[in-house]
Amino acid sequence: MIFFIQFVSIAALGLLSTARAFSNPIKTQNGSDPFMVWYGGVYYLTTTSWTDIRITSATTIEGLKKATPKVVWIDSTTSRCCNIWSPELYLLDGYWYIYYGAGPKSDDVASTQRIFVLKGGSGNPLSSSYSFVKQIKPSNYDAGMIDPSIFKAGNSKTYFLFSAWPSGGQSIYISELTSPTSIGPATLLSQPTLSWEQVGAGVEANPVGISHGGLDFITFSASLCSTSSASLGLLTLRKGSDPLSASSWVKSQNPAFKNANGLYGTAGNTFFRSPDGTEDWMVFHVNRKEGGVCDGNRQTMAQKVNWGSDGKIDLGVPLPPDVGLLPPSGEGVGSLL
Repeated sequence: MIFFIQFVSIAALGLLSTARAFSNPIKTQNGSDPFMVWYGGVYYLTTTSWTDIRITSATTIEGLKKATPKVVWIDSTTSRCCNIWSPELYLLDGYWYIYYGAGPKSDDVASTQRIFVLKGGSGNPLSSSYSFVKQIKPSNYDAGMIDPSIFKAGNSKTYFLFSAWPSGGQSIYISELTSPTSIGPATLLSQPTLSWEQVGAGVEANPVGISHGGLDFITFSASLCSTSSASLGLLTLRKGSDPLSASSWVKSQNPAFKNANGLYGTAGNTFFRSPDGTEDWMVFHVNRKEGGVCDGNRQTMAQKVNWGSDGKIDLGVPLPPDVGLLPPSGEGVGSLL
């Protein structure tokens, strides 16, 4: 039933006066590791572009396809010039911050990548330039780190998630965010122990938190991105437990979101709220060919997140590309773009 209520034909959507249709993909090149936020009537989208950080903006999701990305950061500093991955954009204490992974020009990313933060202005995400602040690292870990993400949990505390490479494979860590530019000690939260997390290599990457109805969840990308088997896994916090304790989280034994409808490597997701705040949505990347790649050919997709009657998250299946979708609630009125 979820499949049928989420998309209808473009012709049918053309009859609706309360919504603008969009279709996936919303970004066909450099669409890896997407992050999106709605602010002040505008969507702001970031993705991995490898050599810099770019923000694409538009008032509709469909409009993002035609919008020209604006480069907001490029860095010639040797230690952080290259492999610029997974930028995420947050408004914290009245200012915009971008968290991202980067390192020197090297193939040994497990050793050389680190996490950094930029600070922008207090208007919209494109109203001011960004300046480099510092490297973000916990006091108890100083090695390769990628995939930073900010998570405000149901206990009203804010946490910092990232992925790193201890023994046992690429894994998920969590720290408390003590300020927009500082974190507390890190806890090793989860490691790739299940067969569907170990295709190509043991990988748990791109951790992203979401809270709903008093329950907390973390999704993550499982298996190597160069395989067609990359999927999304799920951790669920035991209600009332400490998010900083690994024993507080329960891992689902099967993928929460995986290949379907000719889409492969369905991973690298983040969440965003609809313009009217009534819906949760996610953006994620896919490969359109079964071979699997970790490069700029991955495409960005967007679709609604559903919630079960028990309050648990339901990511559904990747919806087919090139099909008209109802946009996030409150996006606006008008004819199709």
